[in-house]
Amino acid sequence: WIIQPLPSSLRIKRIKPLGTAHALYCARTKVEGSLAVINGDDFYGKSSFKLLADSLNKSHNHCLVSFPLANTLSHYGGVNRGICRINNQGFLTSIEEMTDLRSINSLVQGFNSEGIETSIPAKQPISMNCWGFQKEIFDLLNLEVEKFVFKLQKDISNDELYLPDIVAKLPQNSVKVMESSEKWLGMTYSQDAIFVKKQIVNLLNNGYYSNPLWESLSE
Repeated sequence: WIIQPLPSSLRIKRIKPLGTAHALYCARTKVEGSLAVINGDDFYGKSSFKLLADSLNKSHNHCLVSFPLANTLSHYGGVNRGICRINNQGFLTSIEEMTDLRSINSLVQGFNSEGIETSIPAKQPISMNCWGFQKEIFDLLNLEVEKFVFKLQKDISNDELYLPDIVAKLPQNSVKVMESSEKWLGMTYSQDAIFVKKQIVNLLNNGYYSNPLWESLSE
């Protein structure tokens, strides 16, 4: 869990945190090796974490676990997702934020960064912020957070520094993308809660997870 104190050099008044990249920056003194970074309110599934661990242990690359777009939609309305562009070697080249994505007549449609309505393949890999980083990420973070805080002195007080902004500044072929076969679960709308609860109960009933969850670890 990360506490995000405002840098002492920041002279403007601000309550809002400085963003997800700053959150990772705040953990820099506690991390000695490679690490995973996830959203606290997403359910990624255990095989997604195995993909992260295997990649970090076997290579010196950073990595991202992606999900097929169709596996991350809500039954109750549009969602925002980061569309991954991947080169022939399987490395991330860019992430484009798309908004109001929803399934319409067997197609997934939404709006790109320019506000143009676009159709996206249901199998398109997307990012749900399931990252694996080598400790070298902090070298870039230190530099970018310092630049960001300097820019904030001009009273751009609502700006945030996001983790994908940092990833975009990494050298080419730095982030390996692996696709998870898990059914991602999350709650964008209040109605999603019923569906998510049912899916988790099904995973327990089918023996995919122990019930209680930590029983096997205590033996």
